[in-house]
Amino acid sequence: MNVLWYATRATGEVALLFLTIVLALGALSAVRVGGRRVPRFVVAGMHRNLTLAGLGFLAVHILTTLLDSYAPIGLIDTVVPFVSAYRPIWLGLGAVAFDTLLVLTVTSLLRTRLNLRWWRAAHWSAYGCWLVAVIHAFGTGSDTRTSVFLLLTGGCVAVALVALAWRLTAGGPGHELLRASTAMGAVFTMVVIGIWALLGPLAPGWASRSGTPPRLVAGAGSSEAPASSPSASRAPSASLHGRYTVYLDFTEPGRARFTGPGGEAGQLSLDGRTIALGTVDTPRLFTGGARADEEGRIVGVLRDATGGAVTVRITLSPTTGAGTLRVTPGFGAVADEDEEGGE
Repeated sequence: MNVLWYATRATGEVALLFLTIVLALGALSAVRVGGRRVPRFVVAGMHRNLTLAGLGFLAVHILTTLLDSYAPIGLIDTVVPFVSAYRPIWLGLGAVAFDTLLVLTVTSLLRTRLNLRWWRAAHWSAYGCWLVAVIHAFGTGSDTRTSVFLLLTGGCVAVALVALAWRLTAGGPGHELLRASTAMGAVFTMVVIGIWALLGPLAPGWASRSGTPPRLVAGAGSSEAPASSPSASRAPSASLHGRYTVYLDFTEPGRARFTGPGGEAGQLSLDGRTIALGTVDTPRLFTGGARADEEGRIVGVLRDATGGAVTVRITLSPTTGAGTLRVTPGFGAVADEDEEGGE
């Protein structure tokens, strides 16, 4: 269900945002930021409340993932790491982050009953929890190439690094070597993750390499092709036909997603007088020219690499971004009209 997919992605990114803010507040509290104008108990209260709010979004993120039938993810997969049939490593890291966040929340609520030294040692794991959550978002996300995701994640990384630097430099004298080593290790880790993201999740074919079950990997002229979202659960092919609902992606000009009553889904893009039809990871399975007919529809005949063709008719509302897509295998009436016009 498309709504569930959007809800899963949105709540996951909001949960990461909350986790980053909580991480920053924890660092500020640790170096005793506050004073008379902002008492420390206020910072601590914000830290606790935002943690609970982040857990709420995370709960919705998990719930929508379980309700969405696209990927074979069960309840046990959300708490037991690395047992899922769907991208076990990257989904397992999400379970690790969730379990760690639960422990951190419980220890925060029981802070007055715990040894302060042990409590502080446990809460250093918040940085690891945040880092694992970022890797999970890249490894399992199907919108990692969108500008919104990259800007949000980049901002969270910047905030986390600044918070860590603040804590390391404002903690008073002593342990300089340990602090310098921690800072260098943090920068090195982020560089390694950045290189991994460029070569992995941000590169073509990640769906196949990340552990997506073969039955979910879209076929596009080979035994395997990437499929990283519900939009790729059934690959557009020469057999694709029928009427679909189209939703414009306002974060990517000229790009839209479509879904059908039978679960068929995919992506199309409109670039000037060209239409491309395909999956999220392989958006140009079919390409061809486009024109507007007398009724204001966008029409065209698209061909794939093997010579197969489909005829498309697109009706879109510029205000709502929604519309319909009708796909007919082969050369339909559009091709006949073009030939008559050429004579």
